[in-house]
Amino acid sequence: MDFNKIKEAAQSYEKDMTAFLRAIVKDPGESCDEKAHAETIAAEMRKVEFDEVVIDPQGNVIGYMGTGDRIIAYDAHIDNVGIGNIANWTFDPYEGYETETEIGGRGTSDQLGGMVSSVYAAKIMKEENLIPEGYKIMVAGTVQEEDCDGLCWQYIINENKIRPEFVVSTEPTDGGIYRGQRGRMEIRVDVKGISHITGGGLYENIPRSIPDGLCAKIDKSAVKVLPIFDVIAAWGNIPERDMYNTYNMGVGMSIVVPA
Repeated sequence: MDFNKIKEAAQSYEKDMTAFLRAIVKDPGESCDEKAHAETIAAEMRKVEFDEVVIDPQGNVIGYMGTGDRIIAYDAHIDNVGIGNIANWTFDPYEGYETETEIGGRGTSDQLGGMVSSVYAAKIMKEENLIPEGYKIMVAGTVQEEDCDGLCWQYIINENKIRPEFVVSTEPTDGGIYRGQRGRMEIRVDVKGISHITGGGLYENIPRSIPDGLCAKIDKSAVKVLPIFDVIAAWGNIPERDMYNTYNMGVGMSIVVPA
């Protein structure tokens, strides 16, 4: 594999890639409103001659380079969070800006830049005959990641019946390469009682969430007391019990779980 040749190819597409990125950024693309992003990406995939391009019913845009049965996938979510108060921006987040070293705009880093890189990486892989025999490269622009992380790939696997051999996530890592987790984890916690620590503090509220005849032993070393409470206690000459009973020492809620 000639890395210099790959680098030269990437550099030759620099203007195309920057124009592509800015074309995506110019349209808002918040979760559940990614249609314009998907259409822009699909058009670019067709322009650079992907072998197949589809936008699935959920809105994910998927392109393939190569025709093998086994899949190596590159993933980039194409939704982004809102811009908030535009007055807080020093530039138009959709118009963006471009210098010799960076491109600014809503979503350029997370994760539209990864999408652009993946599209042109797949193009270079095909041109340089780097796609392994029997494989195809899948570039997936996935939706609703900001609001429903994982839902898009659940749809791709369960509904589209697509299961890649390997997936590269293009989440920004400042140039690093990391091995990701092998799936998702769900932890179940059975809660027996919850106390909202308001008037009456710890002394009066926690007993309400446990059965009669039992008591609670509080490990004060586990309570992270902010410095302001030490100041209040010192200035007011307030006993520790009154501090816990009145100010809760910053504890807002307690949860009772099985041992």
